[in-house]
Amino acid sequence: MTRAVDGELRLAASSCAVNAAVAAATRPLQGACIDSRKLRPGQLFVALPGSRQDGHEHVLAALEEGAGGALVSHAWAAGDQAREAAGPLLIVDDPLRALQEWAAAHIKRSGIRVVGVTGSNGKTTTKELIVSATGGAPRVVGSQGNYNNQIGLPLSVLALPAECRIAVLEMGMSTPGEISRLVEIAPPEVAVITSLGTAHLENFTSLEEIAAAKLEIVERDPRLIVLPVDAPILRRLARQRCPGANLLLCGLSEAAELRADAVQLNDQGQVRFQVAGRGAVQLALSGAHNVGNALASIAVAEYFGTPWSEIVAGLESVRAVAMRTEYLTIDGVHFINDAYNSNPASMRAALDLLRNTPNVSGRRALVVGAMLELGDDSAELHRRVGESAAAAAVDLLVAVGPLGEKIALGMRQALDSSSAASVVTVADAQEAAGLLAEWAEADDLVLVKASRGVALEATIEKFARLRARREGR
Repeated sequence: MTRAVDGELRLAASSCAVNAAVAAATRPLQGACIDSRKLRPGQLFVALPGSRQDGHEHVLAALEEGAGGALVSHAWAAGDQAREAAGPLLIVDDPLRALQEWAAAHIKRSGIRVVGVTGSNGKTTTKELIVSATGGAPRVVGSQGNYNNQIGLPLSVLALPAECRIAVLEMGMSTPGEISRLVEIAPPEVAVITSLGTAHLENFTSLEEIAAAKLEIVERDPRLIVLPVDAPILRRLARQRCPGANLLLCGLSEAAELRADAVQLNDQGQVRFQVAGRGAVQLALSGAHNVGNALASIAVAEYFGTPWSEIVAGLESVRAVAMRTEYLTIDGVHFINDAYNSNPASMRAALDLLRNTPNVSGRRALVVGAMLELGDDSAELHRRVGESAAAAAVDLLVAVGPLGEKIALGMRQALDSSSAASVVTVADAQEAAGLLAEWAEADDLVLVKASRGVALEATIEKFARLRARREGR
């Protein structure tokens, strides 16, 4: 059960010009919800305006379904519908701001210690590794799914169980200033930046600008800052911003204070490595890039005093999050489902996994779609993916959509004239599935990767249906 925190909401709302005549809640509030379809009894329904629908349209239904109350704007409360409300209304100028202030008040009054996690890649995986390595629920709890923005983070905070003492919260951003607002809500005691890459280039002019935006996570002077050793820009800017901070560098190089070596992949690409001065770790996660995520998690767990044996057990218990280097086998064909998101850095890591997964007796294929939010350099960055696919000795490239055509161009340009590799362009994920269902054989390995907006996981779903139909199942 989540904490009953209606008192905190009243305190927070008072800073948001709350109406003095607030109806008293009939029972303690049990967290918040913004989707009336997912509402649980006792939750506060928060009416947020949206691009498609305004949450105020669902206030009456939410109260009838058992909401403990509704957080609404003055403008809506002044209308006729408010008179029909079958429950208490908390009336504010800005429901989103009130939600955020409620979460901030909850963090402050409960004494929950916060670990903030950001980065161009690996946020969700690192969050899950930190939670498990540091002891797990109910004492250590992570943000829900990928709830890492100005709406999702406060919802995650308000859903923390009463027993929670450490909250591990993703903090995402696509523009400057977003993380600053998140750390106002939940100031991190420990700040983790997993990686620095060229995601969101349409909103930034340089990698240094992206680094500066990520480093908004240290604005409240965390006691520990965990950084990847292979991102010197982050290290330089972090030392400028927090000259006296405790910085800990993680990675494979000698410059790392927390270092791994002897990295190996098993038959399914799952990674094993040695941590200098400590011992071996065998992850159930695929890809050498997860070594850095695990090292950051070890740093956090050790900061909180977790014994090494418990850290190892926690790390080894973590399974792949859906659509993030998720290993699947369908009709004898092996898939790496990495369709949740994509950018140039994560694409390179995924291609390394495709190329270096040992003991694959069949062929290797890449089904790839657009990497979104890359700005003016998008076409060239997609073309380079094609070059990397050629270097990774991919037997088949299936490029989806207009930006996929740029990837196909890059691979064709990079292929040797004697290469037997095939390059095919298709319109969408469904067409890719049909082609793959005819091409793939047992023991082939297929990587599926694109940005979330492409929904390329549909290729795997349709592939499974087509092969089942072919086999008469």
